[in-house]
Amino acid sequence: MRSLASPAVGTRSAKPTKPWIIVAKLS
Repeated sequence: MRSLASPAVGTRSAKPTKPWIIVAKLS
């Protein structure tokens, strides 16, 4: 799941948990 949000995590290093969770739900 983190691989899908790799770019999101890099952009939101402040909150890496939210972006990858959102991406996982959207996926």
